[in-house]
Amino acid sequence: MAARCSGLTTLTGKLLVIHSAFPVIEAERTSTGTTFALGALAIKGTSSGDISDGFGAGIQFTFEDTGGTFTSVGAVEVVRAGADDTTDIVWKNAVAGSLTEKARLTSAGRFTSDGVQVPPSSAGEPENCATAVLGASYYDTSDNMLCFCVEDGTDTEWVLLTDPTHTGHCSI
Repeated sequence: MAARCSGLTTLTGKLLVIHSAFPVIEAERTSTGTTFALGALAIKGTSSGDISDGFGAGIQFTFEDTGGTFTSVGAVEVVRAGADDTTDIVWKNAVAGSLTEKARLTSAGRFTSDGVQVPPSSAGEPENCATAVLGASYYDTSDNMLCFCVEDGTDTEWVLLTDPTHTGHCSI
């Protein structure tokens, strides 16, 4: 039987929910609206000080085996980037037991992978994807599109993130 709460319920301390069925935790928000996403869960980080770049909130992924070994294996974080109302999204995975940043989507819409990105071009698309680092990206400001440099086995081209079949110049 699922526990149900209504109204505002405040707990102090940690909440641990264990069950073998999916989902273990479910948050539901209802609406009559049909054309927008509903926020059903808020993850909040609170500091007693004045926050600076890098502060944020996130979700951490962990493993635990039968021997009781508990390992942090990944994280997705939203962190301050330049101002309290400007953020980057950061993806981390475990490297030799330490969470390490592997990708970042900046507040400017730029994507980095292992810290490598393509600088923006005033004309939009950088001159040649073949000279860029695979996985690099640029934000096409003329059409508001995020493009990635990928290799398909024969050549290297810019690919529109939302339409992987569209290659070459990212502008449509």
